[in-house]
Amino acid sequence: MNIQFVILLLILILFVLVFIEKLIFKQHKVSNVLNVLYKHFNERKEKLVEFRISETKARQRIREFEVKTIRQEYYLVSINGLKIKSAESIDGFSLEEDNCLLHGKIHPINLDRYELFIREANEADRR
Repeated sequence: MNIQFVILLLILILFVLVFIEKLIFKQHKVSNVLNVLYKHFNERKEKLVEFRISETKARQRIREFEVKTIRQEYYLVSINGLKIKSAESIDGFSLEEDNCLLHGKIHPINLDRYELFIREANEADRR
């Protein structure tokens, strides 16, 4: 009986550790993807002003961000993993701010920082 209890306890601890690891991995994944997006435009000598992604596009293997640069040019950027697959020119944003899972805008005072807005359930959290 004691061996079964110990085995159940070890399995429970294993599940908790895997759950915690997945939460940490997801947070790093989001920051890494945004870092790739920022670096891509920085290498092109352009500055991101705003970017948006819908919930359906964020959950796909190839994520598609809509991006606006400081030159008022709009792009649809496809990211596979942590690599830019393509950056195509578009006419403007097709996503409304309210319909985005995540959108970011350049900070009005410190131009090296961004304000991120993440929609959770039915309300937007400012982070």
